[in-house]
Amino acid sequence: MSFSNNSFRGSIPPSFGSLSSLQELTLSINDLTGILPEALGRLTILSCLTVGSNAISRVLPISMFNLSNLGVFDITENMIQGTLSSCIEINMPYVEFFSVGGNQISGQIPISISKATNLNALQFAGNMLNGNVPSLEKLDELFRLALFQNHLGYGKDGDLDFLCTLVNNTIDFTIVASTSG
Repeated sequence: MSFSNNSFRGSIPPSFGSLSSLQELTLSINDLTGILPEALGRLTILSCLTVGSNAISRVLPISMFNLSNLGVFDITENMIQGTLSSCIEINMPYVEFFSVGGNQISGQIPISISKATNLNALQFAGNMLNGNVPSLEKLDELFRLALFQNHLGYGKDGDLDFLCTLVNNTIDFTIVASTSG
Protein backbone atom coordinates (compact mmCIF):
# COMPACT_ATOMS: atom_id res chain seq x y z
CA MET A 1 0.00 0.00 0.00
CA SER A 2 1.45 3.29 -1.06
CA PHE A 3 -0.28 6.56 -0.26
CA SER A 4 2.68 8.96 -0.51
CA ASN A 5 2.50 12.58 -1.52
CA ASN A 6 -1.20 13.25 -0.98
CA SER A 7 -3.23 15.36 1.39
CA PHE A 8 -4.41 12.60 3.72
CA ARG A 9 -5.23 13.83 7.22
CA GLY A 10 -5.87 12.11 10.49
CA SER A 11 -4.26 9.17 12.24
CA ILE A 12 -2.84 5.93 10.92
CA PRO A 13 -5.58 3.37 11.60
CA PRO A 14 -4.50 0.72 14.14
CA SER A 15 -6.42 -1.75 11.96
CA PHE A 16 -3.48 -1.64 9.51
CA GLY A 17 -1.79 -3.94 12.03
CA SER A 18 -4.29 -6.66 11.07
CA LEU A 19 -3.15 -6.70 7.43
CA SER A 20 -0.89 -9.69 8.02
CA SER A 21 0.09 -10.03 4.33
CA LEU A 22 1.15 -6.39 4.03
CA GLN A 23 4.69 -6.06 2.68
CA GLU A 24 4.90 -2.32 2.07
CA LEU A 25 3.32 0.62 3.86
CA THR A 26 4.25 4.00 2.43
CA LEU A 27 2.50 7.02 3.93
CA SER A 28 5.16 9.73 3.49
CA ILE A 29 4.42 13.35 2.60
CA ASN A 30 0.88 13.71 3.89
CA ASP A 31 -0.76 15.55 6.77
CA LEU A 32 -0.97 12.57 9.11
CA THR A 33 -1.04 13.19 12.86
CA GLY A 34 -1.38 11.07 15.95
CA ILE A 35 0.86 8.14 16.75
CA LEU A 36 2.46 5.19 15.05
CA PRO A 37 0.10 2.46 16.25
CA GLU A 38 1.67 -0.32 18.32
CA ALA A 39 -0.34 -2.73 16.13
CA LEU A 40 2.04 -2.07 13.21
CA GLY A 41 4.58 -4.13 15.14
CA ARG A 42 2.52 -7.23 14.25
CA LEU A 43 3.28 -6.89 10.52
CA THR A 44 5.94 -9.58 10.52
CA ILE A 45 6.47 -9.74 6.74
CA LEU A 46 6.57 -5.97 6.26
CA SER A 47 9.66 -5.06 4.21
CA CYS A 48 9.13 -1.31 3.82
CA LEU A 49 7.72 1.22 6.29
CA THR A 50 7.91 4.89 5.34
CA VAL A 51 5.93 7.56 7.16
CA GLY A 52 8.31 10.50 6.74
CA SER A 53 7.24 14.13 6.35
CA ASN A 54 4.05 14.05 8.38
CA ALA A 55 3.15 15.33 11.85
CA ILE A 56 3.21 12.00 13.68
CA SER A 57 4.04 12.49 17.33
CA ARG A 58 4.56 10.87 20.69
CA VAL A 59 6.73 7.87 21.43
CA LEU A 60 7.93 5.37 18.85
CA PRO A 61 6.63 1.91 19.84
CA ILE A 62 9.47 -0.48 20.70
CA SER A 63 7.71 -3.14 18.60
CA MET A 64 8.81 -1.19 15.49
CA PHE A 65 12.41 -2.22 16.20
CA ASN A 66 11.45 -5.90 15.97
CA LEU A 67 10.10 -5.86 12.41
CA SER A 68 12.86 -8.24 11.35
CA ASN A 69 12.00 -8.34 7.62
CA LEU A 70 12.25 -4.59 7.08
CA GLY A 71 14.58 -3.35 4.38
CA VAL A 72 13.44 0.28 4.68
CA PHE A 73 12.53 2.03 7.94
CA ASP A 74 11.88 5.75 7.45
CA ILE A 75 10.15 7.94 10.01
CA THR A 76 12.05 11.11 9.03
CA GLU A 77 10.65 14.60 9.61
CA ASN A 78 7.87 14.02 12.12
CA MET A 79 7.46 15.04 15.75
CA ILE A 80 8.25 11.66 17.28
CA GLN A 81 9.58 11.88 20.80
CA GLY A 82 10.93 9.48 23.35
CA THR A 83 14.22 8.28 24.63
CA LEU A 84 16.45 5.69 23.03
CA SER A 85 18.70 3.69 25.26
CA SER A 86 22.05 2.30 24.20
CA CYS A 87 20.72 -1.15 25.23
CA ILE A 88 17.51 -1.14 23.11
CA GLU A 89 17.56 -4.16 20.81
CA ILE A 90 17.10 -3.28 17.17
CA ASN A 91 16.28 -6.56 15.45
CA MET A 92 16.31 -5.58 11.77
CA PRO A 93 18.94 -7.81 10.14
CA TYR A 94 17.89 -6.96 6.56
CA VAL A 95 17.41 -3.22 6.90
CA GLU A 96 19.32 -1.23 4.28
CA PHE A 97 17.85 2.23 4.94
CA PHE A 98 17.22 3.34 8.54
CA SER A 99 16.20 6.94 9.16
CA VAL A 100 14.76 8.54 12.27
CA GLY A 101 16.14 12.01 11.44
CA GLY A 102 14.28 15.25 11.99
CA ASN A 103 12.33 14.23 15.08
CA GLN A 104 12.62 14.94 18.81
CA ILE A 105 14.24 11.68 19.88
CA SER A 106 16.64 11.85 22.81
CA GLY A 107 18.96 9.38 24.49
CA GLN A 108 21.74 7.37 22.90
CA ILE A 109 22.23 5.56 19.62
CA PRO A 110 21.55 1.89 20.40
CA ILE A 111 24.64 -0.34 20.20
CA SER A 112 22.52 -3.01 18.50
CA ILE A 113 22.32 -0.90 15.31
CA SER A 114 25.70 -2.44 14.47
CA LYS A 115 23.95 -5.81 13.99
CA ALA A 116 22.15 -4.40 10.93
CA THR A 117 25.01 -5.40 8.65
CA ASN A 118 23.12 -4.65 5.41
CA LEU A 119 22.76 -0.95 6.21
CA ASN A 120 23.55 1.42 3.34
CA ALA A 121 22.15 4.57 4.97
CA LEU A 122 21.93 5.38 8.67
CA GLN A 123 20.33 8.70 9.57
CA PHE A 124 19.92 10.03 13.10
CA ALA A 125 20.37 13.73 12.19
CA GLY A 126 18.21 16.48 13.66
CA ASN A 127 17.29 14.93 16.99
CA MET A 128 18.44 15.40 20.59
CA LEU A 129 20.69 12.34 20.87
CA ASN A 130 23.68 12.40 23.20
CA GLY A 131 26.58 10.22 24.26
CA ASN A 132 29.14 8.51 22.09
CA VAL A 133 28.43 6.96 18.71
CA PRO A 134 28.83 3.17 19.01
CA SER A 135 31.29 1.22 16.89
CA LEU A 136 30.03 0.81 13.34
CA GLU A 137 32.74 -1.61 12.23
CA LYS A 138 30.32 -4.39 11.22
CA LEU A 139 28.47 -2.09 8.82
CA ASP A 140 30.54 -2.89 5.74
CA GLU A 141 27.81 -1.73 3.32
CA LEU A 142 27.32 1.69 4.96
CA PHE A 143 27.87 4.62 2.59
CA ARG A 144 25.66 7.34 4.09
CA LEU A 145 25.84 8.42 7.71
CA ALA A 146 23.93 11.46 8.99
CA LEU A 147 24.50 12.47 12.60
CA PHE A 148 24.43 16.26 12.46
CA GLN A 149 22.30 18.47 14.73
CA ASN A 150 22.40 16.30 17.83
CA HIS A 151 24.32 16.53 21.10
CA LEU A 152 26.65 13.61 20.42
CA GLY A 153 30.05 13.27 22.09
CA TYR A 154 31.26 14.45 25.44
CA GLY A 155 33.58 17.25 24.29
CA LYS A 156 36.62 15.06 24.96
CA ASP A 157 39.39 13.42 23.01
CA GLY A 158 38.15 10.19 21.48
CA ASP A 159 34.63 11.39 20.64
CA LEU A 160 35.31 10.67 16.97
CA ASP A 161 36.92 7.25 17.50
CA PHE A 162 33.89 5.58 15.91
CA LEU A 163 35.13 6.95 12.56
CA CYS A 164 38.15 4.66 12.78
CA THR A 165 35.80 1.68 12.63
CA LEU A 166 34.70 2.80 9.16
CA VAL A 167 38.11 2.53 7.46
CA ASN A 168 36.84 0.09 4.82
CA ASN A 169 33.73 2.09 3.94
CA THR A 170 33.18 4.79 1.34
CA ILE A 171 31.05 7.20 3.37
CA ASP A 172 29.34 10.34 2.11
CA PHE A 173 30.85 12.49 4.84
CA THR A 174 29.23 15.63 3.48
CA ILE A 175 26.18 14.90 5.60
CA VAL A 176 27.99 13.86 8.79
CA ALA A 177 28.67 17.39 10.00
CA SER A 178 26.82 20.66 9.88
CA THR A 179 28.00 24.18 10.63
CA SER A 180 24.63 25.11 12.11
CA GLY A 181 24.92 23.07 15.26
